[in-house]
Amino acid sequence: MDKTRRSQIIFGCLVVIAVIVWVSNFSSVKGQKVSFPDTKNEEEMPLSQLVSRLSSGSLPPPSGAAKTLHDNWGHNPFILTPVKGGMVLQGIIWDPAGPKALINDEIVGIGDQIGTMKVLDIQNQKVILNDGTKDIELVVGP
Repeated sequence: MDKTRRSQIIFGCLVVIAVIVWVSNFSSVKGQKVSFPDTKNEEEMPLSQLVSRLSSGSLPPPSGAAKTLHDNWGHNPFILTPVKGGMVLQGIIWDPAGPKALINDEIVGIGDQIGTMKVLDIQNQKVILNDGTKDIELVVGP
């Protein structure tokens, strides 16, 4: 048996073992019950119910949980707000030789047309568009 064939057999066996371990661990978690001492009801609950309660926010934070010093974090950079004309700058791919911008899920370069607007310039933190009458500046961030 040559070296390549032996490596293939060993790899196949390792994959089968990994799948068996993964399936056995997954099935053991499925019926697992979890208890939360900080909840009003001290009884255990199924893991799926715990996940749904955590995602809905109906569980109180643990008693020793750290509290943040900042109540208001300000602008959320992951919420994109459109400017006039409905254009949303989602990101800039910076390359001095040919910068690109991601606007409304389209990758555009200098001189490209997006909707009724033409891309005039792409800089490190902003993109300048023109709608035929005026320039519109899209800025990265808030």
